[in-house]
Amino acid sequence: MAVAERDIPKGGPQSGILNEAGAFGQNLEWRLVGNAQDALTRLTGIDPQGAVIGIGAPLTAALGITIEGLRSFVRRQGEAGMPETQFALWAFLTRDDASDVFDAAQSLTDRLTPEFALVSATALFRYRNGRDLAGFRDGLANPVGAAAANAALIAGGQRAGGSFALVQRYVYFHRRLLRRDTAERNHIVGRDAETDAELAEVGETAHVRRTEQESFGPDGFMLRRSMPWGNARRHGLQFIAFMRNLDLAERMLDRMTGAADGVRDAILGHTQAETGGFYFCPPLRDGRLDLQFSTSASLAAATPFVERADGPDASILFDTRRCIHSRNCVLSRPDVFVPNVEGAWLHPERASGAEIAALAQACPSGAIRYERHDSAAPEAPPQVNVVRVLENGPLAFRAEATIGSVAALRATLCRCGASAAKPYCDGSHHRIGFHATGEPEASGTDAQLVKRNGPLSVDPVPDGPLLLHGPHEIVGGTGHTIFRGMEAALCRCGQSHHKPFCDGSHAGAGFHAE
Repeated sequence: MAVAERDIPKGGPQSGILNEAGAFGQNLEWRLVGNAQDALTRLTGIDPQGAVIGIGAPLTAALGITIEGLRSFVRRQGEAGMPETQFALWAFLTRDDASDVFDAAQSLTDRLTPEFALVSATALFRYRNGRDLAGFRDGLANPVGAAAANAALIAGGQRAGGSFALVQRYVYFHRRLLRRDTAERNHIVGRDAETDAELAEVGETAHVRRTEQESFGPDGFMLRRSMPWGNARRHGLQFIAFMRNLDLAERMLDRMTGAADGVRDAILGHTQAETGGFYFCPPLRDGRLDLQFSTSASLAAATPFVERADGPDASILFDTRRCIHSRNCVLSRPDVFVPNVEGAWLHPERASGAEIAALAQACPSGAIRYERHDSAAPEAPPQVNVVRVLENGPLAFRAEATIGSVAALRATLCRCGASAAKPYCDGSHHRIGFHATGEPEASGTDAQLVKRNGPLSVDPVPDGPLLLHGPHEIVGGTGHTIFRGMEAALCRCGQSHHKPFCDGSHAGAGFHAE
């Protein structure tokens, strides 16, 4: 059933988000293979024609922009693991006729060529009036009407009408599940397959209990548009859920895998995730994808400071604002990074794509980034989010971080208070003679820390500290652990008596920073 126009926030969502799916569909994912700016131009002119199109972090990273709230999917390890297969672009399209689905998928792929290469296409179908292949009706907890729009869509700002999507393909171990009797299957799911009623008494591992959206604290209501896929040999469920905030997806996945409290969803004993990606589905303007926010202030501000050099195997992007002159680049490959010369000083043509990737990843400040022109995977988030305290110097981050609104895997942030490029270090600690040990005393750990990687938000407080939220380990220059936890406030005024942690000294020192 279509949602009434009055229920849709200002911003015009893509119609496939709120409207019921057709009887047949395809789930499509593309890798960026062409120029990122050309790709953005091509996307801006796309009319989805009922499909839902989502942008992945690899595309925004190639553009050097940030979409607030968007991140890459994080692989979950262990017995109930979930893989990461994050791509640059995703589409979900459905029709009531299989021929129409095929034609629409071919047409969309043609319109995206040559900047995007299709790498995954999964044919979908409706099964027994909306049930999954195990016989249970999917999406019974979906909100409806205005509640559906509130759950799925961003309500304000430039992104109003947009949505975030969690996309995973699950394969079913069908025979393993069918060997269980009906009562056992019902308790695994927590619902009666015949009546659709939720069981009055179920264990903590029941699927409905692990995914109870109202118990996420705050609630995690999302709008599911999942569909079965496959044939008699391999089959399962293409899980698709739209939401206003990807934190909701993170909480649900942590509850399912047991990362949140050690209790694993029983359904994961009978199915396995094969893919995993997060995407931002932009709103529509005049029937076209609205990507104007992506090319406005954030990109315009970055352009004058970023140098780009294209080579046959990879491109080098150098951000002058973030360089702290660690000199790893010019010391290890002076033929690629040639200092003190007139004209071009970046020469990616003199190194392979793998060598350029290694050079960039050795840059602690993140001033050097790269784009591979082959099928190699982009730079991966670290297995452990680390904040290294440098002697008489900055805080070096190697983490899946979002600093303010900017995504970064590597960054060096000022802790002397004198940088003109706050929150980034610009080397001012040398000029002012900043003194602070790189081997502070250990301050304990957070016993609630379950995992050591994943999204880490780093929020510079106006005239105050850096607030960290997410798994992280703060270590000294020699690697010993100072702190391990989920929350920390780090000094950036240079005046704290408990460095690297904030002790409130910024207030008395009159520290000023946006």
